[in-house]
Amino acid sequence: MRIGLLNEPSNFHTRKWAENLQKAGAEVVIFSFESFTGHLPNITCVQLEPVVGNKGKSNVLSYLFSGKVLKKALKQYGIDIVFAINVTPFGIWAMQSGFHPAISFAIGADILEFPPLKEHPEFLLYRGWNNQEIKKSVLLNAKRKFRYAYYRFMVSGALKYSDLIMGDNKVLTDAVEQWFSVSPSKIRLNRGGVEEHLFAVSESQKQESRKYFRIPENKKVILIPRGLKLLYQADIILQSVLQVLESGREDIYFIILASFYETPPVVADLINQLKDKYGKYVFIHESLLPREEMYPLWLQTDIFISAPVYDGYSAVVAEGRFAGAIPLVNDTPATREILTHQENAWIVNSFTPENVSDSLTFLCDHLGVYKSRFAEANKKWIYENSLMHQSIENFMKECHILLNKNKKSV
Repeated sequence: MRIGLLNEPSNFHTRKWAENLQKAGAEVVIFSFESFTGHLPNITCVQLEPVVGNKGKSNVLSYLFSGKVLKKALKQYGIDIVFAINVTPFGIWAMQSGFHPAISFAIGADILEFPPLKEHPEFLLYRGWNNQEIKKSVLLNAKRKFRYAYYRFMVSGALKYSDLIMGDNKVLTDAVEQWFSVSPSKIRLNRGGVEEHLFAVSESQKQESRKYFRIPENKKVILIPRGLKLLYQADIILQSVLQVLESGREDIYFIILASFYETPPVVADLINQLKDKYGKYVFIHESLLPREEMYPLWLQTDIFISAPVYDGYSAVVAEGRFAGAIPLVNDTPATREILTHQENAWIVNSFTPENVSDSLTFLCDHLGVYKSRFAEANKKWIYENSLMHQSIENFMKECHILLNKNKKSV
């Protein structure tokens, strides 16, 4: 089976799914507009030229007008089934190609940013995926409304076009069905999950990690791993970090991870304050951390903070739980689906800097009790619900079913 995976090869999810599908016996070819210089063993990465782009670089219109380019490449490489990770823009691109069978893996921002208008929460006006500023204006609101209308229309089309749609949490799969009128017969809950072998980290790897992140001895390590977007409430989290450090606490060490996207000005200002005032208590990694380097870090993390405004499950949450770190999370329906306050996570009901800093202080004062309690419950849940090899097996079964249906209909 040859699977044509649509997404950028440098993307964390792309690498994870491509490598594991290849291990399971599939041939994987990745198609994108990205010039990839990384290393994906035995996996072909095909860079296509967008029909519409800015100096050869892709943009929103590239995926709309390059469907025929993609279809030609899929046929050239003998692809049997298309797998688009993210409905926006890759499921849309699959739709434009007209290739079947096609599977879309919907991730939070693909769906939960585009509810029916009557259910559209106000926070999406200033904490959506694209927001760089927490402010409202006539022009900004007009742009946001146009983006909402455009993507809701295109996402709806891509979902209906897809032969199968996967989502990693039930709030998301329910939204696919209820918000976009998609038949439940082609929706699957498939959480992705943990690659447990990657946690087999040597002592020397741990020491190298401690050295790189400058982790002092006898400090409680708090990891902020989701990136610095307003969507992830990075401004609130960093304000809470400042409050904890301003209280005079010296037994905590914060590690803050950025990503490949631009840092909002309000967050950049908070980062600079932390560097200037509390440099010895904070490590800020301002570029994308290679995923191989996450596993030694996870095994030295005591608490991690994850607080996207609408999503509750991710690779970060799964890996942190498996590693035995305490999840400190915000209160959303997707969070409540998989986590219970004081049983396997610490859920902050009203996610303010004061409440987050109070929660961090309390957890650090009672770290042993809660870390032990949560670790046992979380590892059990991951083994039962969210191991990557289980997700791959389920995916491969669905592929075979779709291919058999396709043969019968030809």
